[in-house]
Amino acid sequence: MSKKLILDVDTGIDDALAIAYAVHSPELELLGITTTFGNISVEEATRNSLILLEKLGVEAPVVSGAHKPYARELFKPYSRHIHGEDGIGNQLKGAPSRQAASGDAADFIIGQARRYEGRLTLVAVGPLTNLAIALDRCPELPQLLDRLIIMGGAVTVKGNVTPTAEANIYADPEAAAYVLGAGFPLTLVGLDVTMQTLLPQQDVDKWREQGTELGAFMADMTDFYMEAYRNFRPGIAGCALHDPLAVGLAIDSSFVEYVQCTLPLRWGIPLKLVAPVRCKMRTKLKHWLRLMWHLKSMRSDFCVIFLAGWYKKIIRRLPMNLHRQSFVHTCFKGLHLEVDSLL
Repeated sequence: MSKKLILDVDTGIDDALAIAYAVHSPELELLGITTTFGNISVEEATRNSLILLEKLGVEAPVVSGAHKPYARELFKPYSRHIHGEDGIGNQLKGAPSRQAASGDAADFIIGQARRYEGRLTLVAVGPLTNLAIALDRCPELPQLLDRLIIMGGAVTVKGNVTPTAEANIYADPEAAAYVLGAGFPLTLVGLDVTMQTLLPQQDVDKWREQGTELGAFMADMTDFYMEAYRNFRPGIAGCALHDPLAVGLAIDSSFVEYVQCTLPLRWGIPLKLVAPVRCKMRTKLKHWLRLMWHLKSMRSDFCVIFLAGWYKKIIRRLPMNLHRQSFVHTCFKGLHLEVDSLL
C-alpha cells in the first residue's frame, strides 16, 4: 500500500525535483501540495507548483499558505540568485491552466491528518510556518501524523545562510522552535547529508537529450541551479538534492544512517543546533526534545534511485513482487542508458 503524502514546499528548483520524484514514486500517494514563502513568495511558489504538476500530468491539489514568518515580518531575502527570478531557473513561459485549491495550507494539513489519522507522512522542505499555524489550530496534530520529515538544519557543517544557519530554519526560527518542540514523530534531514547527495551535470544533460518538452524544462531549470552551485562552491561535482532526499526518506529510511540527538528547547534560550537567533517557545515548559538527525552519508545509490524514481516509463515496468532497489541496481548495471533516460 502506498504511503499518504503531503509536500509542504516553497517551490524553487530542488522543490520541483522533489515534487517530480514524489509524483513518479509508486510507494507514495501525493494527496496535495501546500506552499509557503521561502525561496520565493508564496504566490510564486503556488504558481510554480501548479505549473510543474501540469507538466507532470498530475491533478493533485495545490493549497496556498503562509506569506510571512509566524511571529515577525518577512526579513530574509528571497533566493532568486539560487533559483532564478521566477524560482524555477527563469523557465516561466506563462500562467498555469488551473487555480490553487480553496482554503489555506494549515487547514488542508489538518483535514488530511484527521482523515488519514496515523497514516499520513508530511514532508516539509521550506520554512515551517504552515505547520506552526496548523499547530495553533490543532494542538493534537503531532499525534495524528505517522511521520514528519523536515529538510532543515546544519549540525556538523556550516549553514548556507550564516555560518550556523540553514535557510529553511533561518527564514522562520520561531516556527521552527514551535514545531520542533511539539512532539511530532520527527526526522530532520540537514545539510550534513544533503550536501553529500549531488546530482552530476552529465545526468542533467541526458534529460535534455530525450528531446521532450518536460526533459528540456527540467534540464534548463536545473542548469540554473548547477551554475549557482559552481559560483559559490567552485569545483563542486554537482548540485545538492536537498529536498529530494527528504522525499527519499519517506520512501526508504535506509538511505541514511541515523544519529539520535538531544536538543534543549527552553524559554528564551537559543536553539543552537537549529536557529541562529534567539527564539521563544510558545510553551513555558522546559523540556528536552529527542529527535533523529541524519548526520552521516546516505547509501551511495540514492542518486541513482532518485533518477530512476521519477522516470515513469521505467517504474511502470517494475513487477509488483520485485524490490525496487534491486531492480534499479539491475538496470543501472546492465542498462545504463535506459536508466539515465529519465524523461
